Amino acid sequence: MPTRLVCLTLALLLPAVACRSPEGINYVCTDIAVPGIRVIVVDSVSGAAAGKGSIVVGRAGAYVDSLPAIWTASSDGPYPLAHEHPGTFTVTVKRSPYRDWSRTGIVVTADQCHVRTVDVTARLQQ
Repeated sequence: MPTRLVCLTLALLLPAVACRSPEGINYVCTDIAVPGIRVIVVDSVSGAAAGKGSIVVGRAGAYVDSLPAIWTASSDGPYPLAHEHPGTFTVTVKRSPYRDWSRTGIVVTADQCHVRTVDVTARLQQ
């Protein structure tokens, strides 16, 4: 589990946050939500982007984050999931006419300020 930080917003550095760890180490953190997972969806044969209209879901225990097809309808991605949520995830991508794609054991860790984004490529097969 990452070290807990005590944070104060600094008016002069917005959108940044100054944080101090229990060990007394100071950090300046951005005040943005960083995705834990970024999903890139491609056709397994051509390598072309194939995300438009996909349903993209990330699960870690009881936590679920998803991007329904209506959200992905206008973009081929990449698709962000699990903003500021560390854990061990399973990601599933569904898109017709492709077979469902899934990967387990995707580990998202946290640093002093945010999560560390993990890029995942879903290679869809028909």
